[in-house]
Amino acid sequence: MQRYDEKQFLDLLQEYKSDDVRKARRNLSVISFVVISVWVLGIKLTELKVFGVDLTKSSELNVLLLGLALTGYWLVMFSLAWRHDREIQKERSVQITAVVTHLNERLETIEKIKDENKGRSGYVPDDYAEVKTALEIYERQKLRTATATTLGRVMGDMELYIPFALALLCASILIVGVARAL
Repeated sequence: MQRYDEKQFLDLLQEYKSDDVRKARRNLSVISFVVISVWVLGIKLTELKVFGVDLTKSSELNVLLLGLALTGYWLVMFSLAWRHDREIQKERSVQITAVVTHLNERLETIEKIKDENKGRSGYVPDDYAEVKTALEIYERQKLRTATATTLGRVMGDMELYIPFALALLCASILIVGVARAL
C-alpha cells in the first residue's frame, strides 16, 4: 500500500500556475497599463522613452502598430499559457480524484470484511489503519484549505479577466490611434 502524507494531498489541492503564465500576464498587463496610462494622461506614445529607446523621432503610426502587435502577441501568449495551465490542473484534479476514490473503495471493502468477521475471528486487513488515516488526512486538509481554495478561485478569475480587459481597452485605444494616424 502506498503511503500518503499531507504534502502529497496539499500539492494536488493547490492550483497549478506556471512561470510562463505569470510572465505573459505581467507583460500583457505592463504594455496595456502603459498604453492606457499614456492615453488617460493625454501623452502621445511618440513622446516617450521606453527602455532607453527614444520614440520622439519615430512615426506615430509605426509606434501604434508596434504597440498593437506587442499587445496581440502577449495576449496570444497569455491565452495559450493559461490554457496550458488549465489542462495541467485538470490532470491534477483527475489524479487526486483517483487517489481519493481508490482509498474510499478500499475502505469500503475493508469495512465489509470487518463486518463479515465481527463475530468470528475479528480479522482486520493490514492496511485498514493506513487507508483510514490517509482519508482523514485528505479530509482535514480539504477543510483547512477551503478558504484558501475559495480565495484562489477569486484570484484566478481576477488574474484572467483583468489582463484581458486591460488588453482589450489597450487594443481599442491603439486601433483608434492607428485609424486617426492614417
